[in-house]
Amino acid sequence: MIAPALAPLRSPDGTTLSAPARIYRLLSLEKSDVWSIVVYAVAIGLLTLAVPVAVQALVNTVGFTALLQPIVVLTVIVFLGLLGAGILRTLQSSVVEVLQQRLFVRAAHDLASRLPSATLSSLAGRRGPDLVNRFFDVALVQKTLASLLVDALSVVLQALVAMLLLAFYHPILLAFDVVLMAAIAAIVFGVGRKGPKTSIEESKAKYETVAWLEEVAAAARTFKSPGSEQYVFRRADKLARKYVHARKTHFVILLRQIALSHGLQAVAVAGLLGLGGALVMRGQLSVGQLVAAELVVNGVVSGLTKFGKHLESYYDLVASVDKVGTLVDLPQERTSGITRETSPDGPAELVLSEVTLQLDGRGAPFAPLSLAIQPGAAAAVYGRNGSGKSALADLLHGVHLPSAGRVVVDGLDTHTLSLRTLRREVAVVRDPTLFDGTILDNVVLGRPEVTTERALSALERVGLLDEVAAWPLGLETKVGGARQPLTTSQTALLALARALAGDPRLLVVDEVMDALDGPTVERLLVRLKGPQTLLVLTAHERVAGCFAQRVVLEGVAPARHGALSAAEVAS
Repeated sequence: MIAPALAPLRSPDGTTLSAPARIYRLLSLEKSDVWSIVVYAVAIGLLTLAVPVAVQALVNTVGFTALLQPIVVLTVIVFLGLLGAGILRTLQSSVVEVLQQRLFVRAAHDLASRLPSATLSSLAGRRGPDLVNRFFDVALVQKTLASLLVDALSVVLQALVAMLLLAFYHPILLAFDVVLMAAIAAIVFGVGRKGPKTSIEESKAKYETVAWLEEVAAAARTFKSPGSEQYVFRRADKLARKYVHARKTHFVILLRQIALSHGLQAVAVAGLLGLGGALVMRGQLSVGQLVAAELVVNGVVSGLTKFGKHLESYYDLVASVDKVGTLVDLPQERTSGITRETSPDGPAELVLSEVTLQLDGRGAPFAPLSLAIQPGAAAAVYGRNGSGKSALADLLHGVHLPSAGRVVVDGLDTHTLSLRTLRREVAVVRDPTLFDGTILDNVVLGRPEVTTERALSALERVGLLDEVAAWPLGLETKVGGARQPLTTSQTALLALARALAGDPRLLVVDEVMDALDGPTVERLLVRLKGPQTLLVLTAHERVAGCFAQRVVLEGVAPARHGALSAAEVAS
């Protein structure tokens, strides 16, 4: 099994981590690059001090001497300092770009490893595609993380270095630094303490709107009915209003921070001018130091006023990481159990002993069921819709565990086997679907043990090989997605071929044959007689009548063995 690349973003004990905690863990995955970015930012902050220091020296030089040489030296120093800072910014951007690419690959690998092993209940219905939409937030994480690591971090570190410079000028300026830092902290952390929460609420409201629009697109025929467009509009409008309310709540916090930062800029610049002027009048500060201090403070507070953009980026990052976290937290199927690297030869024996199943407190879909199928035999389970056939298929495939009784394959209880081993030996065909790829891709399914020869053999067994061979592109015909050149029956047969290509020892077919006509079913059953045990679940008496061994499911009514009675067929 491939280890998820973003596993550290999930709590080991299964609890949900906060978005800031996930951000910290995400950065920890790339700590070497993050430290490189921090080092570059510190160096850039030191080099950019060349301007205020040079201005201080220039003012003092002009005030006490008229020599040209010091001015030339200061000009060269400023040039070299800013050139060095520019080079470091370029290198820093390169590191951030690599980090962004690595983040995208990590997220793609993580989701590709989690989705196949996620529980079916977590992906049921439209929930699966809706959840995968969260992957688009990875792009927003990339963008905001890059902005914060380059711009916001540079602003913070340059401010710290600049304030450290002021502290060396005079003790009063050190106190000014402390007050200024406290005011900045109050604006960022005090006023904005609810910012992450409101940003997440805004993001949730946005995705609720998107989910509804996806529902409309997926059920386009349903909403063709006269008058339904008004319902679609009203619900979309309600969700849009909910989003606007959440956005306004969040923006109020952001607007307060922006307004206070502008006010702080005015107070800080004016306050330093008055304080510095008084110190110059007392001879405790030179004119050059005052000019340099003004440049430093103005740069710091100007950076703070632009910090509103970075604060919004941070809030967007929190919301995006929260959405990506829903993918990381997808419930996974069990990984415990006996693992067999190679399957035993020959078909499997299946024994069900007084098996019952309870689903989410809804009661048992069928009464205690007992069934024994000998290796290589074929049997049918007949039941009306809702009688529990699909629940039985889920039991055999390890999706659920029986509430009582035992499901035994070749003498081993299925719950003792790992799902990987169980599903290699037991294949379930249900709701035939094709993914975007060729016919061959859909049969092979990337399994290394499934060769082209095995795929051709499987297509021949289901009677589809001659039809596929007659097509211009043959096995390379594109199917799935927007391309669907196959009929319903051809899709069902292709899904059967996919299962047969894996050489299962027990093949469970859940209502797939119900979509096929009688002659096709008869031919298929003859072709399926082979090296596997066959269990067909059906709601059609004509399909069940093709089997000598069959079981009748009537919901919670007792299960009986034998032929179907006329009363049972009529019901």
